Amino acid sequence: MCAVNQFARLFLASAILSSFSLIGPAAIAKEPLRIKVDYARVMRIAEPAATVIIGNPAIADATVKNRQMLVITGKSFGTTNLIILNEAGETIANEIISVGAASDLAVTIYRGAKRQTLNCDPVCQPAPSAGDDSELFSTTIAQFGERSKLAEEQLQAQESTAQ
Repeated sequence: MCAVNQFARLFLASAILSSFSLIGPAAIAKEPLRIKVDYARVMRIAEPAATVIIGNPAIADATVKNRQMLVITGKSFGTTNLIILNEAGETIANEIISVGAASDLAVTIYRGAKRQTLNCDPVCQPAPSAGDDSELFSTTIAQFGERSKLAEEQLQAQESTAQ
């Protein structure tokens, strides 16, 4: 009975290995294009693009710089796809995009169920991120908005005095 089990295992193993040779390299999934949230990456393509499609624009964005160069920007955590078509509607590229955290500089603090993300380079400062406590997130975003508004007002004041 032991010899029968061993034969069955060998037969199963050889059947599995031979099935991989039938799949071929085209069916094997390639690595996704990995981008960090709020980072951009240049993607060059072999022929001119006519149409660029992002599966979920909330996760990533594609900006066409010229017909053979795109800038892919990570917008929020997740996975989506990118399809690029030529003038004839044929697929030039079909990529999976995986957007993750810029964890090399980020620190996440948990206080019970509340979470806050900080960017620590070199001093820790708030870096609102999807999944953070909604009150902290909203407060920080509002502060960033006020800061930008003040900067714009100062720039306009400088421009008007220079004229």
